Amino acid sequence: MPLPERALPSAWPRAVRALIGELVASGVEEFEFAGDGIRLRIRRRPGLAALPPPAPKVIPPPRGPTIDAPLAGIFYRAPSPDAEPFVREGDEVVPGQTVGLIEAMKVFNEVQADRSGRVVRFLAANGQLVHLGDPLIELAEAE
Repeated sequence: MPLPERALPSAWPRAVRALIGELVASGVEEFEFAGDGIRLRIRRRPGLAALPPPAPKVIPPPRGPTIDAPLAGIFYRAPSPDAEPFVREGDEVVPGQTVGLIEAMKVFNEVQADRSGRVVRFLAANGQLVHLGDPLIELAEAE
C-alpha cells in the first residue's frame, strides 16, 4: 500500500521516498519525522512480525589483485545513468585510469586503477554502498 504522492514532498530525495514506500509495504502503520532536531518514530501494525533481514549477497572472494574503494559512498560504473561504463569486464586498465565513481556527500570522486591488469569482474554492483577498502573490481595480472 504505497503512500499517496501528495504525502511525499517532491523535494525529498528519491531514496527517502523509496524508503518510505518500503516501510509502508512492510507493515508500518505510522511514520513520523520531525526535522533538524531529528525525531523519528516508526510504529508497526499490531500483530505483524518483523521481516527477516535480506540474505547477504554472496560473492566468492577475489583470486587476483583488486581495485579497492578509496572512500565510503555509492559506487557507480559510469559517469551518468545513460553513459557507457568507464570499463567493462575484459578491458585492460592502467594505473591512473578512471574505472568508476564514488558519490559521497553529493560529491563524485573518481576511482582510479592503481595497477595494470584486465578486469575480471566487478565485486560491487552499480549503485551499491561501499566502504573504505572494499574491493570493487577484480583484476587479472597484465599480460
